[in-house]
Amino acid sequence: MFAMPSRHWLAVAGLVIVVAGASLWYGRSAPEPLPLELGFPLSLEAGTITVHVAGEVRLPGLVSIGSDARVADAVAAAGGIHP
Repeated sequence: MFAMPSRHWLAVAGLVIVVAGASLWYGRSAPEPLPLELGFPLSLEAGTITVHVAGEVRLPGLVSIGSDARVADAVAAAGGIHP
């Protein structure tokens, strides 16, 4: 029969313990998600939003744009890029 030194048995036993511990750790169920309360109603309706545009634009400050607008639309509402 094949004989292993005792230190090899300890290494094998340690590896088995690590693999068993890892499978128990990663196999546990995921925690329940916490309920999300925003404190204000969430609306996905199209409307107008107000954003602050700063930097190299002609008229920096607050501008109102559509809720589906892009950054380029906000820059255009602020007078465009300052030359």
